[in-house]
Amino acid sequence: MDDCAVSVAVSHVRGYFHLAHAYNLLLAAQALKNLAPAKNIPPPARGAPSTLAYNVHFELDRVQLSWEFPLKMKLFTRIFALSAQRPASGKLKLQWDQILLAVPLDVERDGTPRVEWMELARISNWSVDIRPDVHPVAISAQGDSARLHIPYDYVLADLILDINLTVKCMKHLTRMIPSGQFENPPAPEAEEAKSMPDLSIRIGCLCVEAADDQFETQLGLIWRTGYESARLRLEREEAFEAKAAAVRAANQQDPSTPNRELQSEFQFTPEHTVSVEDALNRLYSLHAGSWASGFRQARAQQVLQQKTEMQKSMGKVDPPDALDTDLITIITAPPAPPLIRLNFDALSLHITGPSFPSSNLPDFLFNEGGGLPRDTQYSLLIPMHLTFAVASLRATCREYPLPLLNIPASSQKEISGLEFDSDVVIAEEMGTAHSVEWIDCAIVKAHTGVHGAPPLCVAVPKTLNPVKSYANPIIRVRTDDVTDFAWGVSYGPITQDLMRVVDTLSHAPRDDSPPIGFWDKLRLVFHWRLKVFFENDVHFHMKGSHDPHGLHGMGAGFALCWQGSPQLFINQKNDQNELIQVSSDSTLVVIPNIEESYGESSTTGPKTESHGTSASNKKCLPRKVCAKFGSGSRFGVGVALERTCGPDCPNCTGGTFDRQCRFFDFRPHYEVTLETKPQKPVENTPQDSYNGFRSDFIHLSISLTSSLNKDSDKYSSIHLSPAVFAHFWSWWTLFDGKALPIRQGGRYKHKRPLSPKFGQHLATIKYRIEVPHLFLSHIYMDESRDAWTDGVTPFVGVKAMIGRFQADMHQRTQQSTITTPDGAEKILIHKPFYAVEVVMKDLELRALLAIFSEPLKQRVPLEPNFLESSYRKRENIPVTETNSPWVDADDFLDVERASANTSENRVERTKFGDENSHECLLGKEASVLQAQIDIVRNRITELRDRSANEADPCASTRPERQFTTDTNYMISLLETYIQKLEEESRTVPSNEPQSYYMPSDSVSSKDWAEFDNVYQVHCPKLYLDNIVRDIMMQYYYCSRARRGVEYHMATRAVKFIRDQALTAIHNFEHENIEPDKHRGHATGVAQTATQAVRKILGGGDGGPSTSVESSSEPLFHTPDNRDPLKGWSKGVSLRKGHFCLLLKPQLILRSETSTESVCVLTAVQGNLQTYHIMDDVNADDPVSGKIMNSSSLFDRLVPQTNATFHYDKFNRLRLRNEITSVARTSHDGNDQMHNHLQSQNDLVRFHVPRFTVSANDRHFQAISNIVTNLLLFSDAAHKTRAERLEKMLFSYDFTNLSSAADVVSKLQIRLRMAVETRRQAQSKLQGRGDTGQVEKLKIEAHILLLAEELDYVFEAIKLAQDKADGQAAQKSALLLHASSSEISWHMLDRHDQLLAKLAVRDIDFRWLNRQDSSTVNHLEVGNLQAFDGAADAEWTEILSKYDEPSNHPLVKRKLFCVADWTVLPPVGAGLWSMSGQPDGNASPIGPTVQLKSMKSSPLPRNLLPQLHRAPLSLKLPELPDELQLTYRRLGPQTQVV
Repeated sequence: MDDCAVSVAVSHVRGYFHLAHAYNLLLAAQALKNLAPAKNIPPPARGAPSTLAYNVHFELDRVQLSWEFPLKMKLFTRIFALSAQRPASGKLKLQWDQILLAVPLDVERDGTPRVEWMELARISNWSVDIRPDVHPVAISAQGDSARLHIPYDYVLADLILDINLTVKCMKHLTRMIPSGQFENPPAPEAEEAKSMPDLSIRIGCLCVEAADDQFETQLGLIWRTGYESARLRLEREEAFEAKAAAVRAANQQDPSTPNRELQSEFQFTPEHTVSVEDALNRLYSLHAGSWASGFRQARAQQVLQQKTEMQKSMGKVDPPDALDTDLITIITAPPAPPLIRLNFDALSLHITGPSFPSSNLPDFLFNEGGGLPRDTQYSLLIPMHLTFAVASLRATCREYPLPLLNIPASSQKEISGLEFDSDVVIAEEMGTAHSVEWIDCAIVKAHTGVHGAPPLCVAVPKTLNPVKSYANPIIRVRTDDVTDFAWGVSYGPITQDLMRVVDTLSHAPRDDSPPIGFWDKLRLVFHWRLKVFFENDVHFHMKGSHDPHGLHGMGAGFALCWQGSPQLFINQKNDQNELIQVSSDSTLVVIPNIEESYGESSTTGPKTESHGTSASNKKCLPRKVCAKFGSGSRFGVGVALERTCGPDCPNCTGGTFDRQCRFFDFRPHYEVTLETKPQKPVENTPQDSYNGFRSDFIHLSISLTSSLNKDSDKYSSIHLSPAVFAHFWSWWTLFDGKALPIRQGGRYKHKRPLSPKFGQHLATIKYRIEVPHLFLSHIYMDESRDAWTDGVTPFVGVKAMIGRFQADMHQRTQQSTITTPDGAEKILIHKPFYAVEVVMKDLELRALLAIFSEPLKQRVPLEPNFLESSYRKRENIPVTETNSPWVDADDFLDVERASANTSENRVERTKFGDENSHECLLGKEASVLQAQIDIVRNRITELRDRSANEADPCASTRPERQFTTDTNYMISLLETYIQKLEEESRTVPSNEPQSYYMPSDSVSSKDWAEFDNVYQVHCPKLYLDNIVRDIMMQYYYCSRARRGVEYHMATRAVKFIRDQALTAIHNFEHENIEPDKHRGHATGVAQTATQAVRKILGGGDGGPSTSVESSSEPLFHTPDNRDPLKGWSKGVSLRKGHFCLLLKPQLILRSETSTESVCVLTAVQGNLQTYHIMDDVNADDPVSGKIMNSSSLFDRLVPQTNATFHYDKFNRLRLRNEITSVARTSHDGNDQMHNHLQSQNDLVRFHVPRFTVSANDRHFQAISNIVTNLLLFSDAAHKTRAERLEKMLFSYDFTNLSSAADVVSKLQIRLRMAVETRRQAQSKLQGRGDTGQVEKLKIEAHILLLAEELDYVFEAIKLAQDKADGQAAQKSALLLHASSSEISWHMLDRHDQLLAKLAVRDIDFRWLNRQDSSTVNHLEVGNLQAFDGAADAEWTEILSKYDEPSNHPLVKRKLFCVADWTVLPPVGAGLWSMSGQPDGNASPIGPTVQLKSMKSSPLPRNLLPQLHRAPLSLKLPELPDELQLTYRRLGPQTQVV
């Protein structure tokens, strides 16, 4: 065989391309063809095949081409080291070192517009093999890297359109020139499916990015650098102020010495070498230099990072130096982070024909296109089978450390990180004649060659219908590391910028119909059904804070973690009608440790990321596990669309929100045809191309379901803590809808019409949670000083085990019309929760105490608290085994350790709420009566099973017949109860007397319709003993302390203090204009002196210490209908908060005094009502806006007895203002029940009209132990706290609110700095052993002390306000008021025989627990009678009231006795002291009573059971059979005969 080798080498080629050049070349070719004579060449005779083999090799060292397209776009191409080779085999091979594409941009530099060429794409080190001898043609390409870089504000779709038109013009010219006649291209016709070549592409790294605005990049760098510089500047300024204060104090320029307890952390000596003024100037120079240096370093680091990223993506590329022969000069932009960057590592792409035969193509389109007709014709139809795989995939935005998507590479290099496989069809449907736009393309421009020459233009058709795609891909993520998705509110602005870039990738709509939202565009063009299978965990990060760069603290947000073969289904059919579903073996909700994963110090962060290597995220543990849902979980997101009528509707007017027509059906996508319009149509009119397809409202639904595996009994769990709640509310408030507009103003030119915003069309959001077998815990970490001294970390809280938990919560869009004080109307759109239903079945709630040893705490020098917490020192605390399902280590891992002041009238309206947009649970639960029936039936089944077991002859023990009889009797009672309930459910509630079984008014909606929250609790059992009481009290103290720290750290707290200071100044100026203003100082001094004397003589700040506010007449009516606003002045409003219906509640009380001290309280039903008294001026403040909670509980103990419980709880975190200071004080004796509002005392009022108890001495002793040992409880630590507050009042003037606000503000700054120091120390001290741990504990102790100090400052301000009127002892206390019309006690002996009856009437008892834990008691008894229960009693009446003399004060008041006594604060655990002697007055008793057989009577045992049981040896004289005792009232003395 002979070889013919042809080799061509060209060093440099430069060229320009325009359609006119192609037109001239075609004309010249046609002319030459016409000049050549026609020849009749006979066909060649067949001979032997040629043995000559051709081998062609062509090389170009450098190529430059400039392309000018017919519309307006231009393109520059530069190719280095291009070679083409065609061997004898016929295989064509192309190679090049680099291909560079550049495009021109119109920019403005220094106010001068100019054109600059910027890089668009770069393809490096590629080789392409083409085999034209096979069918279909096989093309194989392999390259090192490829990069697509879209310059900022460049419309790539315009370039694509120009290239498309150029190709069509060339095709038309090749048809038109041979014909010799001018004609325009024909209209588009229906085409058959195109055949795809066998295309295979392998790329080492593919990078796709869109450039960001340089101005935006500089602003972002300035902001991030300036934030840190500002923090350091504030620290330097604080240190400077401390040093200057020390210098001034030494020079006696400022004689006042700052309070040592509230001074700055910086301690300086007064020595100095320069003046304060000179030092201040130097400080300003240091600020400026530090800021400039920090910015330069940040910029240099940014440039280095981007160069490193470019080198990893493209390799080391050294472009040749610019030559004089270059057609254009490409501007190299300074390295800057792009708007978005997509990195594909080791990409392998394979495209072939579809896997199904061509005859099945209509069926495929019908199935995937939602019923697309099989006879549909297409102007473009490309079926293919697409397969690609990548080693890793990463999508990042700007310099944000948390990527939008990160699929790390597998540790096994031969396994791809992601694999994609699907049949894909790209199609464009044929439209009408109006669905074609004819675009004039200039082949030869005007004045070409000769001035005045006309242009040569061709009208090229361009179809208007959108290009759609259809696919059902299966994606497998095979990486053995964690796949991360991320989004957050802070990504909202960049998402808008990104959507604008996406809009420029497609052609601008030629149809003038109003644009549709992107969600409708997806329904129109994107018909995909996806299945994604993950072999390892998947994390979806919901980032917190408005700072996209912040990863620590609140910036971490939350993360959903799917573990155990996660599967993602998008647009797949399911029973829940959800668009997206993620299922896995278990789902975790965590607060992630993304700072360790993606922060600056991480090995996977943005500064050191390595494409193609594992991110090792699986080694990073979360900061806090908030919830675990196992046994098969499913997370779903559903989208339901709604449209309204158009202007043609005769029944509706206004905008879409105002129209009442609601439609949930839509035109199919294949009926939408885009056409050219003579004029712009009105939205939702027949002329609108999207009419019937466009959606006006979006209904979003989110669901979470666990325990899908019915065979598993594994419990899910939710782990809550105060830090978790603070973290959640910080994250939740990001969705307040107050998004700021971006890219507004004349500087930004929008090249695409603005599309509707998703949030503006979001009508409802519905949440559904279904979790069987759930543990729910809420834990506080007790950071008391005694815990640090003992070297332990205690946790207190509550934990619940719930058999089934389900919740359904609905948000909807509501339009509020607000009338401002000036009469103007303002319309606001918000999305409040309007309906919530939570169901918890089989609930068991326990108090929780866990103590962990942490001996390193004892190395921290912390002043001990000598009063230890009693709850940790109790004995016989039940211990739960560690293998119990109640024990979970995630309960004890916390995050911190590893809101217009105008009067408005608001009218709200909405049309949403009743649409069927998700699988709703609202209203699906049984009614109150039906729920009770179900509970009783379950109980009957349980009793029948027990009875069957009793009758089993094979049982090991035969039960007594009496027990069986009792079981049958209980079953009969319960069956009768069910009959009564069923009768009640069939009747309409009326105003007739209540039924014992179910009062009809308790289930009426009239009682609870106006309350924000309504609860129904069926058959609760509450257990309370001393251990539970102590744990729950500590739980309450920790809760109050935590809420205090959160509020005290808020800026609104300082604002509230300053507002009160301004009010005080205003009131002072107003008082100065009064006539007696000159007497103010003298009067104030006199009052102060008088109050001081009263305090010394009376033992308190105001009056005798044994006084309790009481009314002149006891309160014996049932205050069921009391007005919660009664007693309040103007400026407050009422908000009905909670309504709780208790059905068959049981309360078990047990005292540790003895095993027999157990009491069970039961009720048929009760309802609890809670009201919030709101401060109108500060209603938006979540703490200061709420003045007081008022709660009322009504219990029916027996058919004839009601019990009323009322609780007024003041907001102790709130400082006083003039609203709470002027609550009306009534001087009417019948209205004394509201006097506690003036003194801001918490009030507990309990009223029982009539109560009868039958008990023996053991019962009485049990009740006595429960009341005295369990219920009446005081903490000795309150006295120590009160003493410290008193000391603070002497060392600082807290009545000066303006100065106090400055102190609070400085303490807040110090505390924030300490928290920031803790964050930085977490990473810097990691791995330092015990030494590093001790240092971190020192920082924790410092934060604890600062928080404690801040809390004391607020408490001192409130105490100073209480002392302002000299009544501090009577203020901010707890007042217990118990009353009853009659209490009857039937004394029984050990054989349950009646001994006597004691009747006490008109009882009124008040118990005041003051701030220092001292108690003041006041008791009034209207009458007392005792009756003998013996059948042979000589006198029935044992004891009675004697109404003589008639002028006795108590006789006039119809009282039997009045008693007052005071108990001083405890000095230790359980040590009490009595203040002097009790003060008592009693009415005469008489005339004569008889006790028969006193020495053998059990009455003393009933009256004084404690003394009867005491181990005392008393020798009593012989008593006669009858003993007469006569009591006579002799003035102030009582004589006993």
